[in-house]
Amino acid sequence: MKTFFVSPVGNDKNVGTEREQAFYTLTRARDAVRLAKQSDEFDGACITVLSGKYSMAQGLHLDWQDSGTEEAPVIWKGEGKPIFSGAISIQGFQPVTDPEILARLPKDAAPFVVECDLFAQGVRDFGVFRSRGGGFTLPSHMEFFYKNQRQTLARWPNDGFTRVAGLVPGHINTYEEHGHEQQGSDTHFYFEEDRPLHWKHPEEVILHGYWSWDWADRYIKPVHWDMEKHIVEVESRVGTYDIRTNARFRYINVLEELDCPGEWYADRRSGKLYFWPPDAFEEGYAEVSMLEEAFLTLDHVSHVALEGLAFCSGRATAVEIQGGHHIALRDCHFYNLGSSGVNAVDTTETLLDSCSFANMGDGGITISGGDRKTLTPSGNRITNCDIHHFGEWSRCYCLGISLSGVGIRVDHNSIHDAPQEALHYHGNDHIIEYNDFYNLCQDADDSGATHTGRDWTQRGTVLRYNRVHGVQNLSNADRKVGIVGIYLDDWASGQIVYGNLFEDVFMGVMVGSGRDNLLKQNVFVNCHRAISFDARGLTWAQYYFDGRTNTLFDLLAEIAYEDTPYLQRYPQLASLLEDEPVLPKHNAFLENKVWGCETWIRFVDGMSEEILLLKDNEILPEAPSGWQQRTDLYPALTAGSTLDQNRKTI
Repeated sequence: MKTFFVSPVGNDKNVGTEREQAFYTLTRARDAVRLAKQSDEFDGACITVLSGKYSMAQGLHLDWQDSGTEEAPVIWKGEGKPIFSGAISIQGFQPVTDPEILARLPKDAAPFVVECDLFAQGVRDFGVFRSRGGGFTLPSHMEFFYKNQRQTLARWPNDGFTRVAGLVPGHINTYEEHGHEQQGSDTHFYFEEDRPLHWKHPEEVILHGYWSWDWADRYIKPVHWDMEKHIVEVESRVGTYDIRTNARFRYINVLEELDCPGEWYADRRSGKLYFWPPDAFEEGYAEVSMLEEAFLTLDHVSHVALEGLAFCSGRATAVEIQGGHHIALRDCHFYNLGSSGVNAVDTTETLLDSCSFANMGDGGITISGGDRKTLTPSGNRITNCDIHHFGEWSRCYCLGISLSGVGIRVDHNSIHDAPQEALHYHGNDHIIEYNDFYNLCQDADDSGATHTGRDWTQRGTVLRYNRVHGVQNLSNADRKVGIVGIYLDDWASGQIVYGNLFEDVFMGVMVGSGRDNLLKQNVFVNCHRAISFDARGLTWAQYYFDGRTNTLFDLLAEIAYEDTPYLQRYPQLASLLEDEPVLPKHNAFLENKVWGCETWIRFVDGMSEEILLLKDNEILPEAPSGWQQRTDLYPALTAGSTLDQNRKTI
């Protein structure tokens, strides 16, 4: 195998085949591998990336020319701690002396705030405050990091939210949504507080809110303020949903609100960055994110591996994978990113093993692959990863893991400490097992640690031996529905939920009117509610069956469900339309243990026990002593990521 070396103190004029003669850039190493592949004796290549920090002004693009083969793979391997950074260091911080700025700062903050000149250091691209959130993954604006920690853009309120005071006559929309008549506005609302009246540049403010529902957030930009009437007009439109009265939101990017340690503000006119350090300020630890593209793009490559590499402080998704097969990421680390870690689209036999994702602006991993028409599995797998503190900018539906396609395995991962959900999946025949989900949905409502739904044909997924704990109603959300461990929402059908452990969870499992679901040998401990079944199509969701919304029937028609392979794999689909599809039939709740839960089962929206198979469930007022040590009986106790030959640290 041919070996090349890359070093942060290398030189692209070097031969690259020895440590002391290492290349300086990944691009030079890529080109050397391309040249080596022209030899008939090529038996693979290992690009050893030596320890140190690599400041990336642009990303590396790999395509079919950079592929390996099964016998001759191409491996990009870190040695020591190589870190690819999308940030640049900034310095020259001094106390603020400008009287105008001091007058704008809160009096208690002014003595502690320091400033530096970004323009003088060549920083002029502050990025764009895009309308993000609600599942949209886009590059972030410029972020500021100090001592390797993301700092907080000056805001009000610092904790919690303020509320939309009302809607403005002449700008109110009346419409039907989720079966009910609603009123909202996509452009105007009243604000209650007087604080904006004292801001010098309110046109620079960004508004972040849960404008209609506590599971859909969005960042929006004001376009006009009427300070006398307390009216703000925003760009149209804010997202899928309108702005409603009493919706919670906050103001961001306001110098006058820089009022606590860790907050910062960048003046795009003067190029000055203002910062209240959390402790005595030290030079050499401040940096701003600049790279607005992926560090690595793998475009239809095969038999390529990334091992032992770290990516931080970029604005965009770190690694983009488009197509290709037999791609592996092992022991790679992603942190302090403005967007997401890995986005792998239409790929097969792709592996993420023993990677970590932390402090992400959006999510961790998005992956798709396989063929839903033929039910051909993708062979993709995510295993032994630790994914936490994601959704730090986009709070909803920017997930730890997002799956779509067929046959993806997600196992032995730890996903935790996030404002909303850990895992959202679509498609068929996934295996989701031995994962540890905890401290989730901390700032949302009507959400679950895992979530799927709204398609009768997306069947065959097995969720087994997962542990869900500490998933409770904790946040500022208004809590109309509550938080769920495994959420089979909106007619999710044909799912197998087996051997999972739910401990200290508001609601263990919700079956939202789906069919053919099996819930067996799960354990529910100290939950508010173990299980909820509903028949929403009979009540508030009738519009899915009366012709107003044809989503379920349209998705069914797109699949040849009366022919192979669907007829063979999911025979229940063939008779669904003749079997009262509005009713959640053929669900089973068998051999489960419910210990110390306030309510063990709930039926709502016309659901009744008569159309559910309930058998051999154990209901006890408290958990038996010593159950936590019985991993032989409850394998979910062993769920989560561990140290192994690939995972050196957690």
